[in-house]
Amino acid sequence: MIKRLFAGGVRAAAVGLAGWVVILLLWQDRLMYFPREYGVGEVEEYVDGGGVILEFETEEGRQRAFFRAPRAGTDWIWVMFGGNAALALDAAEESRRWDDGAGWLYCDYPGFGGNPGRTTPASVRESALGAVAALARHLRCPQEQLVLRLGAVGQSLGSAAALMMADELGVRTVVLLAPFTTMTEMARLVVGWPSCLLNRHLYDNRMTLKSLCSKGVRTWIVHGIDDEVVPISMARDLATVDSWLVKVTEVAGARHNDLVDEAGEEIVRVFQQARAR
Repeated sequence: MIKRLFAGGVRAAAVGLAGWVVILLLWQDRLMYFPREYGVGEVEEYVDGGGVILEFETEEGRQRAFFRAPRAGTDWIWVMFGGNAALALDAAEESRRWDDGAGWLYCDYPGFGGNPGRTTPASVRESALGAVAALARHLRCPQEQLVLRLGAVGQSLGSAAALMMADELGVRTVVLLAPFTTMTEMARLVVGWPSCLLNRHLYDNRMTLKSLCSKGVRTWIVHGIDDEVVPISMARDLATVDSWLVKVTEVAGARHNDLVDEAGEEIVRVFQQARAR
C-alpha cells in the first residue's frame, strides 16, 4: 500500500512538473510580452501634431515607427524603445521634456501597436534596424552619416533593443532607464531556478554592454532604488562592466512603473550629460 501511494505521488509530481514545463515553453511569450493596440484617433492625433509615420518591411511583416523632427539648430535624434507593456507613442510627451530640442524616433515591437508578427529577440533586433533604415530613407541621409547623429534610449525591456541597435550600428551614446542584466536572470526572479533555464528569449544586456564598452561607447543608466520589478542590483551589476564608461544614477523612492515621474529631474540631467559627451 505504501509503495503504491509513493508511486502514485511520484507520478502525480512528474505530471505536474511536465505540465509546468509545457506551460513555460508554450506560453512564454504571453508571460513576457503584453502587446496593446492604439486607441481610436491616437495615431492620427500624433500625425496632426507634426509627427511622421515611417513604414518598413521585416520578416514579421510591415512594421511602423514614429518620428518627430528635431527643432531648428540641432540635428540630434534619440531612438526610443519602451517596456514590455508600452507602446511607442506612450513616451512621446514625456521624452520631449527630457530633451526638447532633439528629434525622436519611437519604435514599436512586432506584435505591438498594430504591427504584425511575434516579439522575439531576433524580431526586435530586425525591427530596430529597420526603423533606423526607414529614417535614413525619410531624411535622404546615408545611414552611416545618420548614425553619427543618433543616441539610443531604452526603458526596461527596451534596454535590450537599445543596446542591440547601438552595438549593431555603431551608435556612440546610450541612455537606459531601469535596465535588466539578462532575461534568464529576470526569469529566475519570477519562476525561480531551474525553471528560469527554460527561457527562450535570450536577451543579454551584460554581454552587449561589454561589446559596446570595448568600442568606447558611453552609457548612462537611471534606476529606482525601490524598483520592485528589476532590482537596482542589476543596474549596479551592469555598471561593473566598465566603471568609466557606464554611469548609474540611483533614484531614492522610485519604483519600476513610476521611475519617469519620480526621476524627472535626474533623467533630464542625464540627457544633458549624454548630449554633451
